[in-house]
Amino acid sequence: MQSNYFQQLTQDLKQQGTGTPQLILDLAQYQHNLDYVQSKLPVQLKPRLVVKSLASIQLLKLASEKLNTQRFMVFHLPHLAEIMGSFPQADILLGKPMPIQAVRHFYQTSPEQNKANDQANI
Repeated sequence: MQSNYFQQLTQDLKQQGTGTPQLILDLAQYQHNLDYVQSKLPVQLKPRLVVKSLASIQLLKLASEKLNTQRFMVFHLPHLAEIMGSFPQADILLGKPMPIQAVRHFYQTSPEQNKANDQANI
């Protein structure tokens, strides 16, 4: 990329920014990168999206659709609730350092888990 690209981003941040950390995403480049990854994936490979690296539901949905996956790796308890609410068919792999007590409590108090338990007891 050209240096004026980054200079323009810096100028835009200064003009429109709030003085707090922000994420700037070139959506066209993101979609191009997804296309590239998708073109290189072997058909039998089922990718898993790492939520910690891309903690935005909208961006995860784009990646999930493009890469045809609802497989996620989650490291943070609030992300777990968001993924479960946004991706009903999610296959979730919990990553360290998520405390097992927190996960146990989450699943014991989760409305989805309570609904599944109610159906199992019918």
